[in-house]
Amino acid sequence: MSEPVLSVRELTISFVAGKSRTTPVKSISFDVDEGEILGVVGESGSGKSLSCLALAGLLPARAHASGSVTVGGIAFAASDLPKALSTRKLPPIGMIFQEPVSCLNPVRTVGEQIAEAARSAGQSRAEARKTALQLLKDVAIDEPEKRYHYYPSQLSGGMCQRVMIATALALEPRLIIADEPTTALDVTIQAQIVSLLVSLVRRRSIAMIFISHDLDLVAEACDRIAVMHGGDIMEVDTTRNIYERPQHPYTRVLLASMPGHGEPLTRLVEMPTNWAQEAAQSPSLPELVQ
Repeated sequence: MSEPVLSVRELTISFVAGKSRTTPVKSISFDVDEGEILGVVGESGSGKSLSCLALAGLLPARAHASGSVTVGGIAFAASDLPKALSTRKLPPIGMIFQEPVSCLNPVRTVGEQIAEAARSAGQSRAEARKTALQLLKDVAIDEPEKRYHYYPSQLSGGMCQRVMIATALALEPRLIIADEPTTALDVTIQAQIVSLLVSLVRRRSIAMIFISHDLDLVAEACDRIAVMHGGDIMEVDTTRNIYERPQHPYTRVLLASMPGHGEPLTRLVEMPTNWAQEAAQSPSLPELVQ
């Protein structure tokens, strides 16, 4: 059996301010295989986006990461990831963010930005331009020769997100992290972007982490789901098992909060303060919500 594209072991993220220390991500471990799409779900503040920013070497300066990360068989301490990625000692990781317009350079054309990513992967200027044009076509942007010269302000939010996907693919990554990539888009465009993204990464056998607070959206795209709460991973399982046989009480509460899953709740669920203890007792969902 081939080794995972990504292996994360005991990843912990802390912030220190004076004498106080907070740890929003607490010793999490997981793998992502080649061609696999792993969904990471949880409420706001669960640590899902922060964890993946650490993997991409994009944590703020006052954050400290510990643990180890292996990408493409190359292992580094989590604290060394920014340097390892910037010096290309690790395979590139593509990132797709929530707000594509704010992530694209407003004074450079979208074609130039895609081509720049291709050049960082070792392509010549001519090759990079050709790659950028092909990727604009691949992400279903019409008239790629014309759109190549457009600035982000000339494109809609959905088209800018397509450009972000093209830019991530231009890096020739083995892993892409999509951090709530459809949050800023309307529902119709959301479905189109998710379908496009899944199709492109599967066609290229690229591993992907898909972060979202929307379990139903993740279920449409992902092979497995990791459920996070309070900086911990509550459980990781296949999408089918998460939906049909959730093991952790938090997962059951999360599913019950989704429209169309089970009987409507008559009041808000009071979350237990110690999920580890609750899991050991294995309460049923009715015991949590009554």
